[in-house]
Amino acid sequence: MNPFRSLSAATVLAAWMAALTLTAPASAAPYLTVGFDRLSDFEFDPAKVTATSDAGVRAAGDELIPETLRRLDGQKVAISGFMLPLKTQDGVVTELLLMRTQMSCCFGGTPNTNEWVIVRSAKKNGIKSLMDTVVTISGTLKVGTLVEGGVISGIYSLEAEQMTR
Repeated sequence: MNPFRSLSAATVLAAWMAALTLTAPASAAPYLTVGFDRLSDFEFDPAKVTATSDAGVRAAGDELIPETLRRLDGQKVAISGFMLPLKTQDGVVTELLLMRTQMSCCFGGTPNTNEWVIVRSAKKNGIKSLMDTVVTISGTLKVGTLVEGGVISGIYSLEAEQMTR
């Protein structure tokens, strides 16, 4: 016996839409979705940076980042990619690389500098480790050349607020 038989098509459709709304995953509505197709759609060659001081390296590296991407600095974004944990504490990840592809680092060649985001957890309890699957991490994006000891370590960092699969 079909429980929907006596209902109109409009009523069934309205009930179905309400159920979808209730069961849909949490939206990243306050976050701008930014993909690696956009983040890595330019050449960033650290070899072109010839400065010797950290400040000089940072300034020269920033000149290689397109203005359209530099405008994302400080924005709330959601980025999808593959997790490569760097630091863990009490069984959760506190720092990781979010990478364009899982074939870039561990199994293939070194990824380009614009194909990873350094992620640090804003939460004290960290992030659950989910490797070998695409995850979406949302938070505040920082765009600018990151320098450690005169060497460029990245151009994107993210203060993670939430993660979804």
